[in-house]
Amino acid sequence: GDHAVAEPHTLACQKCWLCRQGHVQICADKRSPGWGIDGAFAKYVVMDSRLLHRLPDSVSFDAGALVEPTANTVHDVGERARVEPEDFVVVLGPGPIGLLAAQVAKGSGAREVMIIGTPADAALRLPTAEKLGIDHVVNLAEVNAQERVMELTGGRGADLVVECSGAAPAINSAIQLVRKKGRVCVIGMTGKEKIEFTWDAAIFKGIDMFFNISTSYSSWDRAISMIEKGKVNAEAIVTHREPLENWEATFDALERQEGLKALFIP
Repeated sequence: GDHAVAEPHTLACQKCWLCRQGHVQICADKRSPGWGIDGAFAKYVVMDSRLLHRLPDSVSFDAGALVEPTANTVHDVGERARVEPEDFVVVLGPGPIGLLAAQVAKGSGAREVMIIGTPADAALRLPTAEKLGIDHVVNLAEVNAQERVMELTGGRGADLVVECSGAAPAINSAIQLVRKKGRVCVIGMTGKEKIEFTWDAAIFKGIDMFFNISTSYSSWDRAISMIEKGKVNAEAIVTHREPLENWEATFDALERQEGLKALFIP
């Protein structure tokens, strides 16, 4: 049969006002595999055919497994915050989503992309960003990120800041780094009920903020195309390939930031 990947938007009702506008990803009835219903840690999974997207033969199964997080960044960075030609883009947080977001931004026409991390990212995540060819890889312990962004943009600031860390200091730094009338793309979740935020500073800059969740139908085909054409090297963020029975040790390694993405092979 055909090679395929599946959107996780199972059980969306197809009747509510969100579904009828194409926003099945935020339908109240939607449940993704592993969230409210049985997950995908199995040899076989049954999915509704309407959620399937065909994979080209040139896209490996490993890369195919990364279509979903890639589609997230395509939807958030490309479709909603809309990278414009020659934008200077800053990505906060060099985790798997940040590394994919940086590639999507570059592949969508950004002039230069900077990715910013902390000393905890120095061993694996920042070196991975360098290997992926991200234009500017910044460790906050070594470089003043705001000064560097202003230097590279003639004192204006970034056209687009993509926040992938979910950390309150990074979220607030996005407002410092973005130019007036710029855009902030919000991807990272804080895991907290509320955080402090420099609200007035954002108002005085007149910025547009885009809050995002999940994927659109179109973002999957676009993600597959970007992977197929080499604009996104999804396989580069796969650090573990393990049999399913090694799930606990693998998760522990990822929690310790000893890896990026893991694939389980049933």
